[in-house]
Amino acid sequence: MFFRIPWITDSKKAFTLGEILIVFIIIGVIAATTIPIVVSKTRQNEYRTAAKKAFSVLNSAMQSVSLKDGMTPEDYNKNTDAENAEFIRLVKNNLRVVRDTKDSNGNPVYYTTDGLRYHVINPLTYYVDVDGDRKPTDINTQKTDWKTAKYESEYDLFGLDWKNVTLSDMFYIYFYPENGRSIILPYVQGVEDIATGKNNKP
Repeated sequence: MFFRIPWITDSKKAFTLGEILIVFIIIGVIAATTIPIVVSKTRQNEYRTAAKKAFSVLNSAMQSVSLKDGMTPEDYNKNTDAENAEFIRLVKNNLRVVRDTKDSNGNPVYYTTDGLRYHVINPLTYYVDVDGDRKPTDINTQKTDWKTAKYESEYDLFGLDWKNVTLSDMFYIYFYPENGRSIILPYVQGVEDIATGKNNKP
């Protein structure tokens, strides 16, 4: 009497090499299309978070200079060059600066312990690179060469959510001389005109 052993006598179905390769190709295509999106969203969130921090830190520095030293951004147009230089020095003292240098025009550039780079144009105007010297910006570039943000309308630039804006790592911070109110915008060509009211001031 013979016994039938299924695992020996029955043929088992298996994936062919071609089928396996097709699965790997499909997985590869899905990964190639989704990973860049995830990376981009993560980077955008990092830029957004760092920009909010930079805005808060700079405003705190301004408040400290105002309370301790009696100097405010509103005094910019009345101050001498020496007084404005002193104001910027006092702001620097309230940032956690680990290295400072100057750009090609002699404007101060401050690197802080939290990885931010503040480019000071005058007591009212600051550019902040939220990831330091990492790409897409570079220490030696002029602001007209910095990567621009993409946006649907100028209105999308205002506020701190920037839901419709593709951010770069560069932001513009401006203090209004008439009242000291501050604003932060993602860097785009002409951002100075947008902030100062020449182009749809908020």
